[in-house]
Amino acid sequence: MRRYGRSLHAHALRMSRDAHAAEDLAQEAWVRAFRFLGGYRPGTSFRAWLFTILTNLLRDHARRAARAPALEPEAVAAAAARALPDASARELAAATERAIAELPAEQREVLLLRTVEGLSHDEIAQATGANAATVRWRLFRARERLAQRLEGWTGQPAGEGGAS
Repeated sequence: MRRYGRSLHAHALRMSRDAHAAEDLAQEAWVRAFRFLGGYRPGTSFRAWLFTILTNLLRDHARRAARAPALEPEAVAAAAARALPDASARELAAATERAIAELPAEQREVLLLRTVEGLSHDEIAQATGANAATVRWRLFRARERLAQRLEGWTGQPAGEGGAS
């Protein structure tokens, strides 16, 4: 729990956007991991196995809840903005948080698992139940949409990386 507890809770919070639900979902993931420890296959990524459990719980939660009301994208953006001292950095962080929150759930999920949690494509595939090619496609689309939404911050049209 010491090793993965924070990242499980943080991912639950980013996906559910509800502080109370995130805490409950992360705790339930640990309970289920302990209960079904016999189902873990040694030699595979334990972290990916934990995220598989959490991903399934998040999907169940999303099906049950019409919307997660507690933590709106604006609240996340405001918290990020307070953490950054520079005004332009705060504005960019807020715009990025809003853009991420507006992504379709499947794209947001793979983007956060890859960029924040550092899971490999194969680990994300295991955690989400998608194949690795689907994970790569969702990640590509998520990055593409973010680039389009944040186009004004780079000074370049989306699709131009600035490299020659």
